[in-house]
Amino acid sequence: MRPLLLSLYRLLQLSKGKEKTMKPSTLSMILLALCIIAAAIFFRWPQPPPEPLPPLVQVQPVPERRAEPAILHPLPLPDIVEPPLPSLAESDPYLQELLARNIETPKLLGLLIPRDFIPRLVLIVDTLPQRTIPLQHLPLKAPEGTFLTLTTAEGLTIAPANAARYAPYVALAEAIPAETLASLYRRLYPLFQQAYEEMGYSRRYFNDRLVEVIDHLLATPDPAAPLLLEPRIRRVIYADPSFEALSAGQKILLRMGDENRRRVVKVLRDFRAAIVLQGPQ
Repeated sequence: MRPLLLSLYRLLQLSKGKEKTMKPSTLSMILLALCIIAAAIFFRWPQPPPEPLPPLVQVQPVPERRAEPAILHPLPLPDIVEPPLPSLAESDPYLQELLARNIETPKLLGLLIPRDFIPRLVLIVDTLPQRTIPLQHLPLKAPEGTFLTLTTAEGLTIAPANAARYAPYVALAEAIPAETLASLYRRLYPLFQQAYEEMGYSRRYFNDRLVEVIDHLLATPDPAAPLLLEPRIRRVIYADPSFEALSAGQKILLRMGDENRRRVVKVLRDFRAAIVLQGPQ
């Protein structure tokens, strides 16, 4: 590096001494030599290491905040519950005691399946608008006997005697007045909500779903005449496709007979009015 610097210095001195007599071509050669020497100095001179680039900061996308679903039918709950509610897992004895105080007929109380009653009830309520319900999780015992049909001149229909199989369940539905039942429901509501959330509906309000299902059942069409059936393997279906397309809950109302259905519809209307005091909010 030192010889290069000395050469550059000598050229500069030479250019000063002969500045007046130097030809333009000679001056150009000297300038070119100076540029070459300067470039050599620059590229051979130790350069400081380049400053490290700042690390790349990976900007995490801000997750989009999902709006909480609006509650359509808020349920006013009691400020204090005495005695305090048990946990959901331990709620069966507590619930059985409450129901026993309000259902005087032991035979009707015996229709209930006391094990995991609230989770079973919540599950069945949620699935009633579907085509099938999980029968293994029913909160009630199955009706006694078998489904009865009758062959008429028009074809196969539901036998009127079949209504007797559902009579105890209609009596159970009517056993507790709507206002009393609504009071029990409000008292137990935190357990119903917990059971609903544990089914995977952590962002939904169970009372909204209950009202929605009640409205669905109330929309069950009334047949103008006995419905004709078509036999299938181990079951029958409705000959009318519009009735066959109904949900499991609506078909239960149809199977129980006209009079039973009217009584159950009244229970549903009265209970809905008791838990939706001011209509949709």
